[in-house]
Amino acid sequence: MCTGDRSFLNEKTKEGQSVSIVYRRINTMLVEANVKSDPVLLDEAERLVSSLYEAWRDS
Repeated sequence: MCTGDRSFLNEKTKEGQSVSIVYRRINTMLVEANVKSDPVLLDEAERLVSSLYEAWRDS
């Protein structure tokens, strides 16, 4: 999700830019969680993904 093709995002819009920033942050958190074996970072990444899903589902 986070490292793949993000061409579906319209980064010319404020919303597209915001989602792209969140995707990049999630990716960074997942890498850090893996390197540091940090379950707290993994939980936070999961919360962000869940939040994105809920926003998409409710739109």
